[in-house]
Amino acid sequence: MLAEKTETEFGARTSAPPRRGFALLWGAQTISQFGDAVYTVALPLIVYDATGSAGSMATIFGLSLLPHALAGLVGGVFIDRRGPRGMLIGSAAAAAAMTGLIALLVAASQVDMVILGIATVLLATAASLLMASFETAIPRLVEGPELVRANARLETSRVIAQTVGPICAGFLVAAGSGALATLANGVSFAMAALLVLPIQGLKQTPAATASATGADFRTQIRTALSVAWNNSVIRFGSLVACAANFFVAILEVYVIFVLRNTFGVSAGAVGMVFMAACLITMLTGAVLRRFEGRVALPFWMAISLAALAVTCALMALQTDLAVVVVALLINIWATVLFNTYWRALRQRACPPGVLGRVSGIVRGTSYAGGALGSWCGGLLTSTASGITGFFTFGALVLIMLAPVTCRALVGASEVGASEAVASGTGASEQK
Repeated sequence: MLAEKTETEFGARTSAPPRRGFALLWGAQTISQFGDAVYTVALPLIVYDATGSAGSMATIFGLSLLPHALAGLVGGVFIDRRGPRGMLIGSAAAAAAMTGLIALLVAASQVDMVILGIATVLLATAASLLMASFETAIPRLVEGPELVRANARLETSRVIAQTVGPICAGFLVAAGSGALATLANGVSFAMAALLVLPIQGLKQTPAATASATGADFRTQIRTALSVAWNNSVIRFGSLVACAANFFVAILEVYVIFVLRNTFGVSAGAVGMVFMAACLITMLTGAVLRRFEGRVALPFWMAISLAALAVTCALMALQTDLAVVVVALLINIWATVLFNTYWRALRQRACPPGVLGRVSGIVRGTSYAGGALGSWCGGLLTSTASGITGFFTFGALVLIMLAPVTCRALVGASEVGASEAVASGTGASEQK
């Protein structure tokens, strides 16, 4: 069994019921994810309408991933020092302001790639801090045995948001310049910040604060890197997530390009395709929930890697519209599956005193792989068979990683549990 977080490890509960606190956090993240779902589809459509280039789409998308490589780790230091509440509110407010600026640029038809790239990096930095704060907050409001269920609920909400968001994005972009779609994301960040305000129990405990502030910034970074590397579950899982993101990060952007450029699908219809894929994904997920708890978490991660391999193989073929849509469907479903079980696994295996920093490292590794993959894929789209070779190689790598991941993480789970128990909340800054 993996380590379970006890009430003592997270400090005494406050007067606010944990269930209410998680409900507010769940609502905040769901609203934020809806805005993200709108913006994730709207941004490539905006760039495509301005440039008609898959390379430009991939470049901007890669820039939206790059800040996660560092911002999450640096922000994690402050999250572990003071608790996630302040970072949740501050990063959500900053993201709302930056998204509003991007909306103004789009509305004024000033979609300059350099300016949009800078704004995208700043927005992604704020979003990275927000995501690390959300992940750190979950174990403070939910007991260890309920982590899988809590993360499953969050992923379900994300899929629902992805179901409704894309069609909204498609029609909002089709109706104008994309400013309204961008503004919707800003409003969602602002609403998320308001929902977080009344949540209690997210400030750092006195003991953990003393431990965190007793060491300098560089020592805390080294401590987090040491924990992430020495914990076999976190180390191997992060590398696998990085490899998977390298090959599939560009997939949704490339699907949008193929739908618009090859098959002449309208912006509104692109949104409907994404919505249909998410709906079918939800139905498939409901069937798979019947097997929840019967097999180990790493097994589901291996299944998701195998599904992503199938997605890459289909995109290498892309013989007709149906193949592209099926590839999108499988990609969304596999991403939900992988995110749910990988997040729960690392939350259980990581000492709570360094969870904010380790979350930043894990996300940074994954998103760095995604940024590199997006740029490589974007460059290869200009060659005759470059993108086909990219997805073919990705399918081979991911299908080989699936059984290796299952075997490695199942064997390392008990080790990771004992490491988390031994470290406890102290997660000594001298390590």
